[in-house]
Amino acid sequence: MTQVTERVRNGVDSERLFATLDAITAQPGIARFQFRASNRWIDGAHKRSTIKDFGGAGGEDTSRAEAFVLDAGEPAVLLGTDTGPNPAESPREVRNGFEGIRVTFVVRGDASPEKLREVVERAQARSAVFDVVTHGVPVTVGVAVD
Repeated sequence: MTQVTERVRNGVDSERLFATLDAITAQPGIARFQFRASNRWIDGAHKRSTIKDFGGAGGEDTSRAEAFVLDAGEPAVLLGTDTGPNPAESPREVRNGFEGIRVTFVVRGDASPEKLREVVERAQARSAVFDVVTHGVPVTVGVAVD
């Protein structure tokens, strides 16, 4: 009696999966990836993220013919116009941490370069998200069972 093993199960090619795990075991550095997204403010709470190339498996991946474009926004109650979900509404699963975060603003306006830098610095000083990321906040988790 010959046993037949399914190569693809639940959409996953198990032979390739195990070959990938073996390669990572032999060369742990190839498991390191750098995903990049470019974000552009459109208007009000509307912003657009573009995601295409990434670095990983020891090189730069350019296999995607087209970028993924994701629009985000806020609901009306948060001064938005529902142009898309806000980032907290989108991810179903979030990785348990980051190795680093880099942000670069390209700012154009009628003000002087010094004034534009001041606007970014003021936003940074008043941003609750920037504060949480750079200073950490104690988190208390409770469970209420009904």
